[in-house]
Amino acid sequence: MSSAFPSKQHPSSGENMPFVSGELETRWCGAVGEEVTRFVLQWLEERMNDLSLPTRQRKRIVHVSIEILQNIHHHARGNENVTVFQIIRADDVWHVQSQNEVQEDQEVILQSKWKQLLQLSPKEWRSTQLEKLASTERSMHGGGGVGLNEILRKSDGQVELNFLTHKHGERLVQFSVQISPTS
Repeated sequence: MSSAFPSKQHPSSGENMPFVSGELETRWCGAVGEEVTRFVLQWLEERMNDLSLPTRQRKRIVHVSIEILQNIHHHARGNENVTVFQIIRADDVWHVQSQNEVQEDQEVILQSKWKQLLQLSPKEWRSTQLEKLASTERSMHGGGGVGLNEILRKSDGQVELNFLTHKHGERLVQFSVQISPTS
């Protein structure tokens, strides 16, 4: 691990996360707010500068991390013990992963948007994103609804999105995103 962040470790934190072998670059367990997001992104940008990664890959890792951290910040609810953000490096492929609790109604909305996006081509992801950005319609937290689209675009569709029920009954959403040098 290149850096350890202070986080609330809990036995159930990330126990359902998809296993990816490689070097753990960073892991955060617990609440994610603006300060945590700023801290993680500042560390990540410094780490990216220390490595000789292709510029495009470096930018994509940061962009995907921003979107996932914003998702956690805006949509995580209740049980901070199941909230996890981590980055794992396996050779030249970076894996940005997250897990957080989500309300059932939000899960339904996410699943619906996800299914719609998966039916589109990468070219259509771009045009859909531009349309949403041009729209004046915003969510409760001020977002334009482009996060899922951005994650798909920046990873060339190499995203796994899962919805699970935690052993204590919480509904969880998990992202596992792969970003290779050619993404």
